[in-house]
Amino acid sequence: MIFTSNCHSVTVVTLCIARCRACCQTFFVAFVTLSTILFVDGAGVLLGFAGRRANKRNGRSLKRTPDMGRKREFDHARALERATRLFWARGYGPTPVRDLLKAMGIRESSFYYLFGSKRRLYLACMKHYNETVTMERLAAITAEPSARKGIREFFKRRLDELDDSKTPRVCLMARSLSSDVMEERLLQPYVKTEMAMFEQCIVKRLKEAKSAGELPADFQAELTARIIFTYLQGYFRVVQVLKPREEIWEEIEALLTSLGL
Repeated sequence: MIFTSNCHSVTVVTLCIARCRACCQTFFVAFVTLSTILFVDGAGVLLGFAGRRANKRNGRSLKRTPDMGRKREFDHARALERATRLFWARGYGPTPVRDLLKAMGIRESSFYYLFGSKRRLYLACMKHYNETVTMERLAAITAEPSARKGIREFFKRRLDELDDSKTPRVCLMARSLSSDVMEERLLQPYVKTEMAMFEQCIVKRLKEAKSAGELPADFQAELTARIIFTYLQGYFRVVQVLKPREEIWEEIEALLTSLGL
């Protein structure tokens, strides 16, 4: 009985010692892990503090700017300008939507959401063209005190544009007088209205010169403006491939002189 009791006591003691060892090992592992975390965090804080102080001394800032992490926003004006350039160079019909998407940097779903259709985009491009290119060209007519000089300056600037390889050798509005555009009910009225407006700007300038005494009292401003306008439509086509600048200018001078300008 005594021997059995002693054996039982030894077993109990052995189990206690084993459990103590397991607890000590667990505590040691936890202690090492916690110490490592504290060391790494502390080092990170110290390095971050040192980095901020170094940047501060060098005049740099680590503050987060509003653009950091933000997706690049769609540039509507830039996309419209690129689409206008593409239509200007190729025309309405020959320009597929896939080429417009590539030039504008836009997805098809966004394209139809923002512009609705190809014809609506073309309408927006014509308006953009008239507000920029056409207005700049018409400004040349009134830039000179003389109507004769103003009309010649208009043609001169147009010839200067042709020397720029980046500028399409045609007028977008003149190109819009094609069947594929004029058959579109959404586009036709705008083309006709803007063409009439362009012609009336010339009429107005000639009438002003007539009232100022620069042109004779019997000068036919409306007829002259129509002739100039009609010549321009052929001019924008012929000048693309057939005529050098010198010959075109000779024709312009002959035409204006014959019209009394």
